[in-house]
Amino acid sequence: MVPEELVGTWTGTTEIAKDVQMTVAADGTVTTTANFYQADLNPVRTATTKAKAVQASGNVYYWETDEPGAFDALLPGIAGLGGANMKVKAGFILEEGHYTPIVFVTGLNEDFDYSKYNDFRVSLTK
Repeated sequence: MVPEELVGTWTGTTEIAKDVQMTVAADGTVTTTANFYQADLNPVRTATTKAKAVQASGNVYYWETDEPGAFDALLPGIAGLGGANMKVKAGFILEEGHYTPIVFVTGLNEDFDYSKYNDFRVSLTK
């Protein structure tokens, strides 16, 4: 379900979360806890999902899942994604001991181009 080097616990920070922890199991279960700086009522949020990591090319992967709310687990410490008339898919880059969350964006009636992605300039490490 996921590359062997992805399995384990990854930690770090983002611009909006001071503590982020993401644990990935071999079966594709991903549990993420993020402590957000400016959350009004619930600064610590935990999300769990099950997904399959699909290699797009080289060290670039995308997540396949049908579970609602998966972004909270698959894009650790990132919030505020959304928009109209588009599809968004979570992904990541695995490189030199770093997990870098990315997203692929395309039109509603278009296929994803996995060579084009947006990153958040955030990386977690084991």
